[in-house]
Amino acid sequence: MAPGRRVVVDLMDLLVQAELKQALGASGCPICRVGEEAASRYLRFVLHESVNDPATRRRLASSWGFCRRHGWYFLRLECVTMRDGLGTAILAEGLLKMAEQVLDGHLAGPPGGVRKQRAARARLEKLVRSLTPRGQCPPCVVQAEHEAYALAVLGTVLQVEAWRERFALSDGFCLRHLRDALATEKIPDRLRWIVEDHHRRLRRLLADLEEYIRKHDYRFSQEPYGRERDAVDRATAALVGNWFDLPRRPPGNHGSEAERVQAEEGKHGG
Repeated sequence: MAPGRRVVVDLMDLLVQAELKQALGASGCPICRVGEEAASRYLRFVLHESVNDPATRRRLASSWGFCRRHGWYFLRLECVTMRDGLGTAILAEGLLKMAEQVLDGHLAGPPGGVRKQRAARARLEKLVRSLTPRGQCPPCVVQAEHEAYALAVLGTVLQVEAWRERFALSDGFCLRHLRDALATEKIPDRLRWIVEDHHRRLRRLLADLEEYIRKHDYRFSQEPYGRERDAVDRATAALVGNWFDLPRRPPGNHGSEAERVQAEEGKHGG
């Protein structure tokens, strides 16, 4: 590897280590967190710098925009940071016009009759293909790539005792990122440490779940909750990973018609 390239990689590793240190001190799977933060940075970049960028628009055209998660995140992000939805409107207009053109082309074709069922079926299949994404949601790609990089960096630093102590005090991996970590780790000592660490976490979580379930028995329902109070949340996170909060809408910025109606009724005491 060229020296300049090595410096860039080393710098990136240091930046990711800093992200991991922060994530390990927060709640949830640290890889979920750094991945979502990477996707958030990408969406912020699009919002502030790339709404009208041709390359960005081509990528979004290929994927038919963002996935459901990142589409709503982008809108909320714009509402919070800009108090407006112009960027979302511009991107949505381009994609919806593209969808309109696809439907226009389909409707302009000859109507199908009994003898033309095969041709009609072929036209319908073409329509479905035209509306099917050819590429992945761009922030999903960014998130997956950053998660893989962060896992590789974490695997390297876990040979250091201080990092193992830091990781042991965190919420640890979700099941998916445990699987990814085990699939990519090559050092037997680190593999065993990761497995033992997760096994310890599972035993503690199962004990909390057992206590949570026990206190739903009428015989013990008057007992106060301890650390098992949030066991269901932790169990869900352990199985499916963490989904950190969307940016909150600023007060008075109501997105749906139902929200607007509720807000209007509230103002008039309805």
